[in-house]
Amino acid sequence: MSLPKALAFSADKYYRFVNIGTSATYGYDVTLGVKDGKAFCSEGNKENIDFVWQVIPTTGGKHFIKNANGKTYLQSVQNGQTAQTALGETENPYELRKASAGVFKLWSGNNGFPAQVETNDKNTFYLNGWDGENAKWKVFEIESVEIPLNAAGDASYATTYLPFSVSAAEGAELYTGELNGNFMNLTKSHTGVAAEQGIVLVGESSSTKAVLTIGEGTATGSGLVGTLTPKAVEAKSVLTLGRSGSEVGFFAFTGTQIDANKAYVEKTAGASAVMINFGEVTGIENAVAPEAANAPLYDLSGRRVVKAVKGGLYIQNGKKFIAR
Repeated sequence: MSLPKALAFSADKYYRFVNIGTSATYGYDVTLGVKDGKAFCSEGNKENIDFVWQVIPTTGGKHFIKNANGKTYLQSVQNGQTAQTALGETENPYELRKASAGVFKLWSGNNGFPAQVETNDKNTFYLNGWDGENAKWKVFEIESVEIPLNAAGDASYATTYLPFSVSAAEGAELYTGELNGNFMNLTKSHTGVAAEQGIVLVGESSSTKAVLTIGEGTATGSGLVGTLTPKAVEAKSVLTLGRSGSEVGFFAFTGTQIDANKAYVEKTAGASAVMINFGEVTGIENAVAPEAANAPLYDLSGRRVVKAVKGGLYIQNGKKFIAR
C-alpha cells in the first residue's frame, strides 16, 4: 500500500481505511470493514477482502463509500449506534474532509460530527459527538491483495473469487477452469482474470501466499463458481479444492458454509470428486498397464479403485486409459 501526498478518489479504484487514534492505542492497524451487514473495525490485513472499499464521488464534494465484497453502501452513522451497510446508494453520502496528507475525517450526513472508532471498543464504528484522533482515517489505495496458499505434494494451491479483475500474480500462477466430466481442465492465464471468476492458484511447494495485482484481466472460465460473501450450503453438496492421499482435486465439502472469496465446484449427480488436469483431455490416452504404475487409480465417477478390470476405462495421473 502506498500513501500519496494528494489522493484523488476514483470509482474504479479500491481503498482501505485505517484509523489513526485506535491504531496508536492498540499497537496495530484498526481497519474499517463490513460483516453481517454492519460496518465494524478490526485488525485489518491484505488477506481479508471485507476491508476493501470503493470511494465513489458524487455531487457537492461528497462520496458514496461502497464495500467491494458485499456491494453494499456505508449508511449514515448515528450517535452511539453501529453503522449499517445496505444495497443501494445511501441518501447521506460521506464528506471526506482532509486532515493532512492522505488522512481524512468521514463526515456522516448532516449530523455535524465525523464517524470514528469507539475509544474503549476498537470494533465499534459510530458517531460520538466529538472530534478527536479516533475520527481521523488514513486512506490507502489498494494495488494488490494477498491470498494464502496451502502446500500439497510438490506444489501449493488455493482458490479465490474476487470482486475486481486481476492483472497478474506473484508467488503463483493464475488458472481458470472448465469441467469435462470428472476433470477440471485448468488453463493458465497470461492476460489476467476478469472479476467474479473462479481462480485456482498454483505455486511452488514452498510458497505460502500469492500476491494478486488489481488491474485489467480478461480470462474467464465456467467450471468454477464462487462467492464474495460467506455462503450457506448443505454438507457434501459442493466440491472444494483439497487433497485425498497424493491427489489434489475437488472433493465433497463436509462443512455447511463456504468462506467469502472462495471458488468451488457445483456437484453433479454421481460425481464424488473432480480431478485436476493441467491441459485439456481431448481423448483416451494409449492403453497402459496400471499395475505397473504407483499413482492412485480412479473410475470415471472419481471413485478410487484398488484394481483395474480388463477392458475398463480409468483415470490415472490425470489421463484416461483402457485397462489391458
